[in-house]
Amino acid sequence: MSFANGAHEGDDGTMLESVVMLARREIPWTPPKPATAQAATARRNALPVSVADLPCGPGACTESLVELPAQADARPRSLYEATAYLPFPDGRDLAVLTLTTTAVDAHEHHRDVRRAMAEMVSFDSPLPEEFKAQIPESEGEASVHAVFG
Repeated sequence: MSFANGAHEGDDGTMLESVVMLARREIPWTPPKPATAQAATARRNALPVSVADLPCGPGACTESLVELPAQADARPRSLYEATAYLPFPDGRDLAVLTLTTTAVDAHEHHRDVRRAMAEMVSFDSPLPEEFKAQIPESEGEASVHAVFG
């Protein structure tokens, strides 16, 4: 799992926080489109927003409003969470990209940010061809190539 933490000033002068997380989850082999639908509908409090054909393949996007328990400090108690589920081409893994922010009122903007990040995902190696030849492909890649060419 990888994550990035950010903070910026909102239009009203308040401090807004955000976290971007990228996780890789193993799943039982599933064709890509059903894998995205299953992942997006698995969370009880998330609303399925869209299923899209992205440059990396099919993806499903959800969003939710998370209410935090009250505490003594004055920090925001609601979080907006936008998640994209992107199946790996081998059908055995799922990339989960989540953007969480205290800027609940700016959810449309953050939905667009999540969509833009999901559109940048690629499962292709960025290495130049001469280096790719030096790195053996994984068993999953080999099995996919054996079946689909």
